Amino acid sequence: MKKPLENRRGWRWLLLLALCVGIVGAIFFLPHPVVQNVAETSIQGLQYQPQYGQEDGTLAPPTTLTDYDQAAVLACLSRYQEQRTLEKADGQEEDAGRFTMVLDVNGETKQLVLGEACYSYGADGWKYRIQNGNRLQQDLGKLLNLPISA
Repeated sequence: MKKPLENRRGWRWLLLLALCVGIVGAIFFLPHPVVQNVAETSIQGLQYQPQYGQEDGTLAPPTTLTDYDQAAVLACLSRYQEQRTLEKADGQEEDAGRFTMVLDVNGETKQLVLGEACYSYGADGWKYRIQNGNRLQQDLGKLLNLPISA
């Protein structure tokens, strides 16, 4: 008669383990703001590629923007969410978008690439997909007074 009780105990441990893995996985992949704390974040570099999306494939070097309201840009970024992916950043992303940004987040570097694919990556090396990246580009274009085509 002990066998059914022992089997139930094994299932309980397996169920508990699956529940723990599910909780950790949910926390690991839950969306969070691109900029979580505006007060602890600063923009180290902001570049704009005015020719992004042109079909001829020839791009001039991006324009480094220096005259902008940093607090407004960070507030804009804080309204958008990002979510961890299973991809690692390979370091080739710097010139892949309409906007590229380097942020200092409490002493650690975080880079954003906003283009056809919108993502960020930081010291941990994981890529984070930015949700509603096209809308974010439109908002940044308005905020920075730059022409952004769809």
